[in-house]
Amino acid sequence: MLSSLYFQLVTSAICDARVTPHLLSHKRCSVIRQLSFVYHDFEGDMMLRKVLTAVLMFIALVPVAAQSSEIDLECGQSTVEGAEAGDEFTVTCSAGCSQGSIWGTDVYTDDSDICTAAAHAGVITLEEGGTFTLFYIDGIEDHPASEQNGIESSSWGSWSLSFAFESAVISLEWGDSGQELEGETGTFGLVSCPAAGTEGSIWGTGIYTDDSSVCTAAVHMGLITFKEGGLFNISIVDGQESYEASVQNEIESFDFSEWGRSFVVTPEELEVEWFTTAQELPGPTGTSYAVVCPPDGIASSLWGTEIYTDDSSICTAAVHTGLITLEDGGTFDVTIFDGLDSYESTSANGIDSSEWPAWERSFFVSF
Repeated sequence: MLSSLYFQLVTSAICDARVTPHLLSHKRCSVIRQLSFVYHDFEGDMMLRKVLTAVLMFIALVPVAAQSSEIDLECGQSTVEGAEAGDEFTVTCSAGCSQGSIWGTDVYTDDSDICTAAAHAGVITLEEGGTFTLFYIDGIEDHPASEQNGIESSSWGSWSLSFAFESAVISLEWGDSGQELEGETGTFGLVSCPAAGTEGSIWGTGIYTDDSSVCTAAVHMGLITFKEGGLFNISIVDGQESYEASVQNEIESFDFSEWGRSFVVTPEELEVEWFTTAQELPGPTGTSYAVVCPPDGIASSLWGTEIYTDDSSICTAAVHTGLITLEDGGTFDVTIFDGLDSYESTSANGIDSSEWPAWERSFFVSF
């Protein structure tokens, strides 16, 4: 017999204990709780109780679709009301909007002026306006400043909710493989996987065949979870002669022989120290990392100009290239590159680099 106590326990498990926090909204839980009161009123009607139980389970277990709609933004608008991580909107900025305040580069705090951020990212121009896709994502730890397309953004640290544009975030489903992603070796992008994922097949460890599930590979590497999904970076790299099987984070990958194209997944952001070198960043040529250097840095050893030996200081290379400063630190991308026959010494931005002969592995830095 389905008692009122049983119904209340199910309601509590679903809503209060948050056993499915990414599937349920507060409104949905409110409806479930109202059903529990109705259920109590029909103590003797078993048929109606069975119907109410079925309705409860349907409401609880059918996934909530992310918001997706078309919106005409007003100039200066800095958020979409009710937006949550995972929502996407087709939005339009009218022509002639004035420049507003924004924080971040490519990924922006959700209190940034949306139209100005889109112009900063090169999606539209303020003079002409335009229509584009806006993605809301979980807030990130650092929103770096930059000057792009004639617009200067400010820096900000951790923020609870961020947004980006279609060109900045690749939204994948759990069944999508690396073959869904276009690009040659060195192609680099930020990937978003939804919550409540299911395991797909993967071949390799650290480097995966491009027919492997990208989101599952990220779980295998410990970057995200099936329950919560999340953000991480992906790099397209050359095919390998062999791929190693392993069990990591309760995910089993398989071995495989030679394959023509691969991918590597790396953290959304990787905090490093000023003495950290690229030798601490695994991966073949084309692997990229989004790294964060802390403020008040001390320059370390550096060999090369624009392309550096992989035993050079990553953060110092970014100062030498002009991407960040010792005083402020900052965020930028590091890409693993082939070794060179020689490395040139130069002085730039207050940093002296040294020369070096042939070295087997290199890196370069960029935004």
